[in-house]
Amino acid sequence: MGHWRNVVKSLRAETALRWALLLAVVAVLAVGNRAEAQIFYSWIDPNGGSYHSNSNWSPFGVPDTLDEGAGFDLNSIYTVDFSADVTTSEAAVSAGLVTFDLDAGGTERTYNIAYLSAIGSGHLIIDDGTVRAGQLFVQNTGKITIAFSGTATPWGKLNVTGNININGGSLVDERNFFPNFLGPSLIVQNGGSYAGNLTLLAGSMARITGQGSSWTSRKLEARGETPFRACSPFSRGESDREI
Repeated sequence: MGHWRNVVKSLRAETALRWALLLAVVAVLAVGNRAEAQIFYSWIDPNGGSYHSNSNWSPFGVPDTLDEGAGFDLNSIYTVDFSADVTTSEAAVSAGLVTFDLDAGGTERTYNIAYLSAIGSGHLIIDDGTVRAGQLFVQNTGKITIAFSGTATPWGKLNVTGNININGGSLVDERNFFPNFLGPSLIVQNGGSYAGNLTLLAGSMARITGQGSSWTSRKLEARGETPFRACSPFSRGESDREI
């Protein structure tokens, strides 16, 4: 009898565990693809400095794990130096002019971010290294610039594996070659603008919609069986165009 009681208890425990796992999966699907930071750090030095310095952040510490996020909301002009690779779930620039110098130690570094955004009046410049993002979102008058100094190397690089949504802000690529950062979709809407070359991979979609929205490109490249509704340049203010 005792043996069967133990069997029943074991089955109940296993069932409870399965329900817990199912609820966890449902919770993840409910929040979508965006990775929410459990600990969010804010940059506090208006003069800039090393990303890796504990004293430059509030709370005291350095965001460098997938459950941590980094916020840049000072209304100042400053440079954040990277001397090592960094990984965070989020990076949000919401005010000021912030330059990510990803070559501060003389070696090009990579900043891996699950969700990168420039919102409000925030302007991010990516210089001398690589920012690799899962999702990219630009809103209001936010702006992201991929810097190009005019020399052969180094220059800024941005690779986005997921969707790019420019909702009223702007993304500017100063490099004069094909960027390989378009994920499933590039959406420019509500007066947003994208200036740069464009590589469309098989199954990718570029959509520019809404009065005042624009895309300015020197070159367009399509790889694989990419369907085109239109592939000619179009002017600012055109109401809707999908590629």
